[in-house]
Amino acid sequence: MQFLKLNENEKKQLCLLNIYKIPVNLKNNNSNKNVISYLIRPNQIIEPYSIVATSNIITNELINIKNFKNSNKNLNRFLVSSSKDYKKLSFPVASNQKFFVLGDDSKKGHLFDYSGYIIPDQKSSDSIIRISAPFFVSQGTRILTRHGSLIKKGESLCQLVYTRVISDDIVTGLPRIEQLLEGRLEKNPCELVQWPGVVKSINDETVTIIEKKTIRDYKLTSGISSLLKKGEPVSVAQPLDTRLVHPHNVLQVYFHYYCAFYSLENATKRSITAIQILLLNLVQDVYRSQGIYISDKHVEIIVRQITSKVKILKVNNETTFTVGEVVEFDQIVYINRALRSTNSSLIEYEPVLLGITKVSLMTESFISAASFQETTRILTQAAVEGKVEWLRGLKENVILGRLIPAGTGFKSFNSTSMLNVRLD
Repeated sequence: MQFLKLNENEKKQLCLLNIYKIPVNLKNNNSNKNVISYLIRPNQIIEPYSIVATSNIITNELINIKNFKNSNKNLNRFLVSSSKDYKKLSFPVASNQKFFVLGDDSKKGHLFDYSGYIIPDQKSSDSIIRISAPFFVSQGTRILTRHGSLIKKGESLCQLVYTRVISDDIVTGLPRIEQLLEGRLEKNPCELVQWPGVVKSINDETVTIIEKKTIRDYKLTSGISSLLKKGEPVSVAQPLDTRLVHPHNVLQVYFHYYCAFYSLENATKRSITAIQILLLNLVQDVYRSQGIYISDKHVEIIVRQITSKVKILKVNNETTFTVGEVVEFDQIVYINRALRSTNSSLIEYEPVLLGITKVSLMTESFISAASFQETTRILTQAAVEGKVEWLRGLKENVILGRLIPAGTGFKSFNSTSMLNVRLD
């Protein structure tokens, strides 16, 4: 620090000899150069807020200033484009086509290999393409920018809106769980893919999917946007739109798909396993959305019960079943194995999804059914019919205080003969 003595006629000034560094942008690309022009000279006294240097951007090629905008800080924002940002269209396009993305058809037998905006040339019949980056948004998205506005890197474009089951607390979320476990039908369920394949094309009305042997068209409901994209591979029972999934439809789609590759018994087992995983995830999503984490085994017990029934489609004259009757899947498997050993015709069936209330009342144990609902009617019917309680399930053994038939404490596992038994 040094003091500079001035004449009395001049104003009293105190000059501090400090070192100032002018920030310089050293990031020079191939097309632009940043040149600093200094407006001061050595040993010069400058006033506060004086301009000491200017920054000049010098380009090596022809550029075009498309637009500029004044921000709140009185700093100009402008868009600089060069010849690299444009391409000349080599084939004709439809007159009403303006925006296009990679892979779109020009309706003249040509596919675009880039995305952009078509600028018609009034002087000639050719068109110029302004190369751009597409952003796909869902229906109902809130757009935060306007057409023609300048957007810098990292700036928000829109706010995505999507359908999700959200509740304020677990009490208001319980109706969704009740709807799933009771097997209630959706008012307007979404469409499902019947066979795996690849999406060929999508429009406002249909979705075309290329399957292994055929090409299938799926109709879309007006006003409902599709979740699929062109060229995307799809799997069995995958949703086509944004509506809620109907578990009954998912079970039927899986069952008809597996019947093409496996026997009736294996197809039923695989389809039941698929719907059990789906129901487990849907129920757990409601709890986890509120920060509640419970073990899967508690939900699995309920899901196993509501997926344990099948509906008979074709009967055998040697049995007492009727068409349309709902029975246990394990019971039908046992009877079909006995019929197969006698070379008799087998019983045909399909898996069904029942609600927890209906399944509890249809169980073969009258103690389990009576402890749930309609106690007087069930006990009266059991007494009239002379039913026998075999105590095979969990609930009836818990009611009577017996050891439940599960885990290593079950009496069947205490016998060494069980070691040689093969479980299917």
